[in-house]
Amino acid sequence: MTVPLIRQYNSALAVAGVPVNATDAITAETTLQLSTDNVIEDFVNAPDLANAGDLVSTQLFINQLQAGPEFFSVSSSPLTAGRQPVGPIPISAQGGKQISYRSTSQATVTALPYTYTFQIRYRNFF
Repeated sequence: MTVPLIRQYNSALAVAGVPVNATDAITAETTLQLSTDNVIEDFVNAPDLANAGDLVSTQLFINQLQAGPEFFSVSSSPLTAGRQPVGPIPISAQGGKQISYRSTSQATVTALPYTYTFQIRYRNFF
């Protein structure tokens, strides 16, 4: 039986266009070590950005290499009617995998510095 796990991350954005490592809200770590295979099921703002026109993008990194998926704050609102989850995005733990996220504020962000907060739902505990 799998038990979903939701983790919250914070990105302290200071300059537009400069990527910032997101930190886990509980552990304050920037990297998460997988001990078993896992699946990213969803990504959501927590809460939405203060200004609806602001745009923050967040990239998934595995072992410090960009893994491909990029999440955008404008499409990650929990209030959006008909919003589709981003997953499933499977991640194999074979060989040891470290997951991290990097957020970048676009020039549209009206008030910097800004702390962008988001949540990731994983399929399993680690």
